[in-house]
Amino acid sequence: MDLRLGLIVVVASQSLAAALPAALSSAEGHPLLDRSAEREPIIQALIALVHGETQRLEDLPSTLFAAPTGLPDEGDPALVRRWPSALAPAIARLPAAGRERAIAALDRLYRSAARDADVGEARARIALDFIPGRAALAELAAEADRSFDRGRFQRFLALTAVVGADGDARNRVAALLSGCGPDVDPT
Repeated sequence: MDLRLGLIVVVASQSLAAALPAALSSAEGHPLLDRSAEREPIIQALIALVHGETQRLEDLPSTLFAAPTGLPDEGDPALVRRWPSALAPAIARLPAAGRERAIAALDRLYRSAARDADVGEARARIALDFIPGRAALAELAAEADRSFDRGRFQRFLALTAVVGADGDARNRVAALLSGCGPDVDPT
């Protein structure tokens, strides 16, 4: 692969991946809020999760996963992120057995939250709140496939970047067809 094309695909994927949660979020259009009443059970669940305990996470109402509740970023306290973005780093720090329990808990929570949602964009919006759950990642990968098939290439690129499947030939094709790839010299 041309190095320049690879760099453009990577940069485009990264910028689209950064924009995707805002574009697909079930809380779109609302500012992140510091809601003390909602933050307390969330913080307690995250603290328990760091210690490998998933029950408090499973006890959270599914509506809290989509709520516009923010927490300060670990690296930059002035930056507030949606609280589900803290799940993946917390789970990644767990030993293997704890990771498996946490991911299984997220899968159960996602399935419960998405039970009544239509297949497609509605489920993908919900799935964003349950990453790194396998069921959520599978739904996002399926939505990426549907997006590619429907010619929604920028959405496809963003979704594949989120699920970590941004290295196949379809990404190069999607980047070119969406205008994110290099200009083609017709001569």
